[in-house]
Amino acid sequence: MPCANLMFTCAGLKDPAALATTATLPHSQLFTPIERVILTANGNLQRILSAYYDEAITVTVLRTELKAGSTFTREVVLGRQSHTNGEILLCHILGEVLFKRFLTFSLFFFDG
Repeated sequence: MPCANLMFTCAGLKDPAALATTATLPHSQLFTPIERVILTANGNLQRILSAYYDEAITVTVLRTELKAGSTFTREVVLGRQSHTNGEILLCHILGEVLFKRFLTFSLFFFDG
């Protein structure tokens, strides 16, 4: 599967189409519509999947590791409950989190 290098454009406030946003995904024909939605989500993936499946979506943190300074590597899985199959894995995500303010960093690191 190709890497998802995304480009977002948003029309300016003086533009008549100011509420329009375009997400460009290279090789978009290789993905299903829901895969394109998932790849272009920006911080609201749990809510989007919950709306799509009309069910609660669980987020399980597998690991959070301090890399350097205030940068963390975080690995999570998103899933949903099935009455017949138990938990169904929807996404396995590995990402980096960079904190720019020490207060936020210390609350995240020390309070979980």
